[in-house]
Amino acid sequence: MTIKLVKLGELLSRPIVPVEWLWEGRLIAGTTSLLVAKPKVGKSTLERNLALAVARGESFLGWPVKQGPVLYFSLEERIQEVTANFRAMGATPDDDIEIAEAASVGEMVTLLNNKKPAPALLVVDPLFRLVRVSDDKSYAENYGAMGPLIDVARETGTHIHCSHHSPKLAKASAVDAPIGSTALGGAPSTLLVMRRTEAFRTLESVQRTGDDLPETVLKFDPVTLQLSLGEPREVAEVTHLGTVILRVLGKKSMSEPEIDDAIQAKTIVKRRALRELVQRGSIIRSGEGVRGSPFMYEVACYPVPAPTENNGNEKAFEGVSEETSEGKKNVVPVTYMYVRNEKRESLEAPDGCSNIDQKLVPGKVEDSTNPEEPGTGNSARPSPTVRQREQRRPQCLTRGRRRPRARR
Repeated sequence: MTIKLVKLGELLSRPIVPVEWLWEGRLIAGTTSLLVAKPKVGKSTLERNLALAVARGESFLGWPVKQGPVLYFSLEERIQEVTANFRAMGATPDDDIEIAEAASVGEMVTLLNNKKPAPALLVVDPLFRLVRVSDDKSYAENYGAMGPLIDVARETGTHIHCSHHSPKLAKASAVDAPIGSTALGGAPSTLLVMRRTEAFRTLESVQRTGDDLPETVLKFDPVTLQLSLGEPREVAEVTHLGTVILRVLGKKSMSEPEIDDAIQAKTIVKRRALRELVQRGSIIRSGEGVRGSPFMYEVACYPVPAPTENNGNEKAFEGVSEETSEGKKNVVPVTYMYVRNEKRESLEAPDGCSNIDQKLVPGKVEDSTNPEEPGTGNSARPSPTVRQREQRRPQCLTRGRRRPRARR
């Protein structure tokens, strides 16, 4: 074979060719990619979703794909299981997907060179059932094994996508995620990494071309086996930990150190989850956050996610109520409150307020010092007595507080 040299000037004179994406922003036609995860995380399910999307020309995880024929090398699972999964996903005989149970590198190269039209996608599941290496930690051997896949992909325009396992201990960097030599993380044009926690699965990409996909939650439908992209992992962790905190609190009141001891998670995530729950009104925080008066947290009587925004009416909201089993209405404390048409964003009582009507969301707080003029038909109501106020006060707002002394 003779080396063919091309002058840089000639290359610069050629028209600019845009990137031809198989999967927009993720997989480039004529290149290779590697999907890495621990066993039983869902690599094969993701690859079958991708194969079906390419065969139909439908978007995958929110990004468009290029339609074309698909080859699927199922080198580990039985073809009956693969068929059952495609059937559950809604595949039909019209979907241009061909499946093989066994193959070698030489057979794969010959097949791709002779098949017309060239497949848009070849899925190899898993990589080490196609390429054979004696030492998975040898950089030279692993990179040499990837060479034929890179070459035939470039020649035919087919994207070759392979799956591979990750080590038992998770690596900090996604590039180090493949088990074995670093060649497996460096040789492919795109590296996809799947992870699984107790709460969710995630997907992350490292791109040679295009922007990396940050670790993002994958939503999985166990019936249709379909995948969809969710929110970033950081957001999902805060949301999930919020439900854990509510369950741990129960009917107790706990400080931040007590919550830290009860829940195993990153401290920064626990702090964010606590602040978000307080902001939503799901939990109530008391105390001053100093020695002798630490912050204490307890579940709110009625968690209401701040629905009471002022809609422009001069009159404040009439309040939020909830029907009980006896047909009575309980007033619900909310995060946002209006006192004399003034918006307050704290669950603590306004300065100088001891009346429960001023702590909740009144339609209008009557001011006994400025009664309405007689003859209007809407004179001010007399102020309730201390006993009446205490009877109307929800239990959660009076817990641990002294009953105000009646004025003589």
